[in-house]
Order: sequence, then structure tokens, then C-alpha cells
Amino acid sequence: VSELSANGVLEDTLLVVTADHGEELLDHGLVGHGQSLYDELLRVPLLVRPGANVINARPAPAVTDELASHVDLTPTLLAAASLAPGDVRGRDLLTAPAPDRVFAEVKHKRRYLQCVVNGDHKLIRETKFERAPDHASGQGDYNNLQDLFASRPHRTKTRLFDLAHDPGETRDLSHREKDRAEELGGMLDAWWQGLERRGSDTRAIEEDMIRRLESLGYL
Repeated sequence: VSELSANGVLEDTLLVVTADHGEELLDHGLVGHGQSLYDELLRVPLLVRPGANVINARPAPAVTDELASHVDLTPTLLAAASLAPGDVRGRDLLTAPAPDRVFAEVKHKRRYLQCVVNGDHKLIRETKFERAPDHASGQGDYNNLQDLFASRPHRTKTRLFDLAHDPGETRDLSHREKDRAEELGGMLDAWWQGLERRGSDTRAIEEDMIRRLESLGYL
């Protein structure tokens, strides 16, 4: 920041500070990341500072508990640069109203997890396949989830948490609050179907990229 200021460009710059994910330290019996969707992984810092010359009406400095997602960063940066967002997901964090729900997903070996946060509640849906997807051949791969669900025997379980009263996500309410679990499950279904229609998961991944992702533990 001091360097930007010294060079006279701080007020022409949009600063964003964030992290790609948190880390699990046995909070739920796991260590590392990429294996679950608990809040110790999903809740990360997000600081956005638009320079005075970046947008016409800069918001007053504030701390907010609005829902936000990493997919919001691209439209935010494009808007700050006065570029059309095109066909990208997310919202401009500086001008668009906050959503009432936010989604996340992770794929780990034989497991595919999705979650939605809406109000005080969070639903995690975990699907476990009897056989792992074949990334190399593309047959039964995560790139086409509908084909994967149709071609691989699997089991699905759902967990519902009240984040206001149980921020540690230790008490599953899915059996006690079935209507709420079903409501959030419907939100997940609609979100997933939207992704399938957009074709965002159908792009081919080159083999060397697959190897690199595997070496980093992402596949």
C-alpha cells in the first residue's frame, strides 16, 4: 500500500485481500483442506478498498456480514475497470445488493460435497461414490455431474446446521427441521441445474493440468 501511495496510484487502484480457503485443524476430525465444507474452510478474509478515482461513489468504510463469494471478485474487478462483465457469475461487491444465499462445492476422491447458506442455516449435502471418477479418461468424470450420478452407484447424506446457535457446526438438525432442510435442498438443486445449463463444468482439462492438480492434492 505504501508503495502504491508513493507512486501516486493508490487512489487509482482497487485493492482486494482474500484467501482461497481456510484450514481444518481437527475441528471436525480432519486436517488440511479440500475435504469438507465446514466454515473453518469457507469463511476467509475479504477486504476490498476501491481508490477514490476507481468508482464514482465510493462506499463508506464498513465491516459487513453480508454473504459474499469468490465468484463475486471477477465482476467486481471488471466493473471497477469499466469493462462489461459478460457471461460471468457473481455480483459487483461495491454496488450490487447482497444475495440471500451463497453456495460452495468441493470434489475429493470418491466424494462430492455441496452446501448452501441461507439466513442462519447451512445445508451440506455429501455424495459418496462406490468408485472414484476417472479424471484421465473423462468417463464418469466430475466434468459432467449428471452422467456421473447416473453411471456411478452412490450414497447421499445431508446435514443441516443453525450457524447462529451452533457456529461450530456440531449439531445436525436435518431430521428435526425437515422442512427447512428440504427448502435448502431445493436451493442446491436449482443452483446445480443452473451450473449444468451454463456448461461451466464441461470444459476439458488437459492431462498435465490434471497431474498438477493431483500433485497439489486437489484431485
